[in-house]
Amino acid sequence: MSSLAETYALAAGVKIGQPSILEKFFPLEHDLSKVILVHASAGNNNFPAKIYDYFNQVVMLIRPALDVAGYRIYQIGGNGEAPLKGVTSICGTTTMHQTAYLLKRCALFFGNDSINAHLAGIFKIPTVAVYGPTDVKNHGPYWKGDKTILIESHRFGAKRASYSAQEGQKTINQIPPEQIANAILKLLDLELVTRKSLFFGEHFMHTVLDVVPDMVVDPNFAKDGIVNIRMDYHHDEEFLKKNLSVRKCVVIFDKPINLDILKQYRQNVVGLKCKISESFPKWTIRDIKHLGIQHVFYTENLDKETIDRMRLDYFDYCFFDNYQDKTKAEFETAVAKYLNKKLDEPINYDRLWFESNKYIISSKGAFISKAAFDAGTPIENFDFSHQKITDTPAFWNEQQHFYIYEKNQ
Repeated sequence: MSSLAETYALAAGVKIGQPSILEKFFPLEHDLSKVILVHASAGNNNFPAKIYDYFNQVVMLIRPALDVAGYRIYQIGGNGEAPLKGVTSICGTTTMHQTAYLLKRCALFFGNDSINAHLAGIFKIPTVAVYGPTDVKNHGPYWKGDKTILIESHRFGAKRASYSAQEGQKTINQIPPEQIANAILKLLDLELVTRKSLFFGEHFMHTVLDVVPDMVVDPNFAKDGIVNIRMDYHHDEEFLKKNLSVRKCVVIFDKPINLDILKQYRQNVVGLKCKISESFPKWTIRDIKHLGIQHVFYTENLDKETIDRMRLDYFDYCFFDNYQDKTKAEFETAVAKYLNKKLDEPINYDRLWFESNKYIISSKGAFISKAAFDAGTPIENFDFSHQKITDTPAFWNEQQHFYIYEKNQ
């Protein structure tokens, strides 16, 4: 808050003095000189636009070098903050004074624009902080050491920050994870990473679990989550029954199914998604609506003439939305927006990898895209859900679930 602090001081007619910070001891298992602190929130839920959503990717990039150098990452913050992968969370366990004690003695701090960034600046420890809806001029630390890197979003070319608590598309998320990662590694004199982020799908932050009904998913797998039973991938009503008998599910189907199964396990059917066609039986639609279960009817990739004909034909039975497949061209348009510049040269698709938060679970393994499922290429484990892209229409249709980046071979 450098400019803001100076403006307030001028208006009040007072000088800005060096603050005195009260510290209280807090024990950690590791030597604080080898501890890195991260604050992935912004102190409260009233300013979500300030929260960078991709710190998990930052941690994944810096962890190999940090592990070799003997550093340990601890996450600080308040109660209820989502823990980052690969770090030790002490969120909700420290007071502000205990946090100050840790910040003064740690090797490095990184995070969003928050009070912790200012405390780190006062203590002049190496700091990396990111800014989207706020800016460095007005909101950056007034006090800071020589090893401070403050990163601003390109904000899609906007000359000023929005200063909005909420943004339709968060400008802070336009900062590539590798830019933050390399700022951290640079301050620690560690080897930089080589990666170029190109795209984050709008649904990437939401985990989706699709189960192919050729197996029964373990009831303890993602125990608190709801899975989708993909009858449109494999139509097997016996496995549908077995899965519904052990956990709550959304059932997705594109042909009539035995509705008695849905009635029998009504308490575990969270919702129904039914893809209809011109030949889909109207009586089935009527009976689905009478089940009293939340339902959605939809179609895919229909031309206007067919849609108009179907909407007239099914007018007395249901309303439906028509979804068009996402395309490779839409991906390239999104890349230019993410980079905030025209693509100077064609994208090298041979170097593209992707991470997914959409999982397809079947008897053949776990897959992170429908294209991978069709090709029979499962992931080895859920801790490394990365694969090379497959340049197919099926892959690009699911792009909203992916993080796509260019990786040097």
